[in-house]
Amino acid sequence: MKKLLVIGIGAGNPDYITMQAVKALNQVDVFFLMDKGESKDKLIDLRREICERYISDPDYRFVEAHSPERERGEVDYRTSVDDLNLAKQQ
Repeated sequence: MKKLLVIGIGAGNPDYITMQAVKALNQVDVFFLMDKGESKDKLIDLRREICERYISDPDYRFVEAHSPERERGEVDYRTSVDDLNLAKQQ
């Protein structure tokens, strides 16, 4: 059976990764990374660094996908998040 794990990176510092996250990272075959544009490239780099540091068996791969932008402005926050989530599914 296939499993989907959502692994948080906590405060974003690789030194703060929990043992629970390390164990989860070591169960993964494919990491899906959402490309949120140039301004967020450091997040992708950080996620790759965490994997390189904590995964003992390097038999995994990354799949990157473009993440649509959330509308800002006159649309209320909840509606814009709902629209963003729908766009990610397409």
